[in-house]
Amino acid sequence: MMQRRSVFSPEAGPHSALGVNPYARFSAPMREIVGIFTHKEAVEGLLSDEVTTPLSLEQNAELRNRVIASANHAKDVQRELDNAIDSCAIAHAIAQDYDVPAQKRPVRQGTILGMKSSALYVRLDMPPIELKVYLSDMQQVTGEGWEIDESHTVCTNKSGSHRYVVGDTVGIRVHEYREQKKKWRVILV
Repeated sequence: MMQRRSVFSPEAGPHSALGVNPYARFSAPMREIVGIFTHKEAVEGLLSDEVTTPLSLEQNAELRNRVIASANHAKDVQRELDNAIDSCAIAHAIAQDYDVPAQKRPVRQGTILGMKSSALYVRLDMPPIELKVYLSDMQQVTGEGWEIDESHTVCTNKSGSHRYVVGDTVGIRVHEYREQKKKWRVILV
């Protein structure tokens, strides 16, 4: 929910969401080159120069920079693929709802996973996909403003007649499709 992009860098740093420090990434295919380089560094540190043939400081710095650039590029490609797959899954799950008049569109059940200042994150029960509910869409439909508290756990309308909390079960309905961005917009009902 923090929406901070993680990046690879030559300096050890905390995990982008968990804050665990220091943090090395080994688990995903896009991170394999980083893991290989990290293991190379560990092996060279454990074994003597007689067993290994370490690179010069300049060569090692150049290799490290290339590994970092490659890993960050792989993350960008992976993000694009994930977004494309998510868009297809969302369209497959809810596109047919848009063909029904607005007030007769099905209400789908989900759970509020988190919030940020402009949106709520809701995971549908079936199919289990995550959707964003934008406060601007809620305002457009209800005619009144919505706000999220400082802790990003409670969303209320200006009149105080509706209140949503992280963990709540909610109903969602398709609001509109924005052709220019190829995005489905949903609202809470």
